[in-house]
Amino acid sequence: MKRKLMRIGNSFGVIFTKEMLDKLDAECGDTLDVEISERTGEVIIRKSPTGGNQKRFHELGKASI
Repeated sequence: MKRKLMRIGNSFGVIFTKEMLDKLDAECGDTLDVEISERTGEVIIRKSPTGGNQKRFHELGKASI
């Protein structure tokens, strides 16, 4: 899947499609781990094991108040 590198303020980013996020089991607010292979230059993106825990804890906290 090809994606275009976009300018976002003073930074750059890649827009993820819903299909890509579904494959990562990720959603808005989740943390992603990004690695760049020194040997091949490939970018590897994985959902962080703590992915969206902060957001979910926040939602649980709101629900319990």
